[in-house]
Amino acid sequence: MHGYGTNLLSWLPLVPRLEDHFTVVAYDRRGHGHSSSADSYAIDDLASDVGAVVDGINLVRPLLVGHSVGSWDVLTYAASESNVVGVVCLDQAIAVDDPTWQATYRPTAREERLAQLAEDPLLTQGYTQAEVDHLMLKAKCAPGLQPWSAYGPMVRRNVTKQSGDLFWVRPSITDRLLLEQGWQTVISEPYDAIACPVTLVLAERNTGPFHNALHRLATRRNLRSVSVDADHDVHVERPTDIAELVRSMG
Repeated sequence: MHGYGTNLLSWLPLVPRLEDHFTVVAYDRRGHGHSSSADSYAIDDLASDVGAVVDGINLVRPLLVGHSVGSWDVLTYAASESNVVGVVCLDQAIAVDDPTWQATYRPTAREERLAQLAEDPLLTQGYTQAEVDHLMLKAKCAPGLQPWSAYGPMVRRNVTKQSGDLFWVRPSITDRLLLEQGWQTVISEPYDAIACPVTLVLAERNTGPFHNALHRLATRRNLRSVSVDADHDVHVERPTDIAELVRSMG
């Protein structure tokens, strides 16, 4: 399960390293990529989406991998289902009981957040095909989107034609507001209810107070933790290492 603002193609570097061992399934979270928008992004609804995919294609004993806030979806699903064989959380997890959680995910007033999002020119206008092509050329040179072979398809998938001949960047401003409101519905840590092993992968170069909270979470909840020399997108930067870890759990 991918994180906030990305989509299923963020898993492209990882899939070839797993498909000989697993049936690999990825989908766009609601409001991302080619999935529809929704009125609710509450954590129970996002976990229900995981269940709908598992049931819809008859997966048996799935091993769930979540990146960033996508790990919240798979953890919440695993807490309510006994068929899950394992959960891998990539550089994020639910740490509600740590004081840093409230400081990190405290709600922002709707009008204040709307004003912040409205300052992002990528989100406030539609684009013609020629303008999209130009934006993609600029993005190809952005340091934070390297390797482009991995990031390029993901970035393009989040630019969709939604009205007339114009393309818009997803998630939209409305969806982002609802997504962030949904974070407030994560109110408890699910680990006591999860029967399968949970592994937390920590990106060594993604430092800060919340990352320290994840280290404390691993100790406090007796979770297996693995540190990887990478930034937040560990599955893009170190797909071979993540694939080996996933295979070891399956």
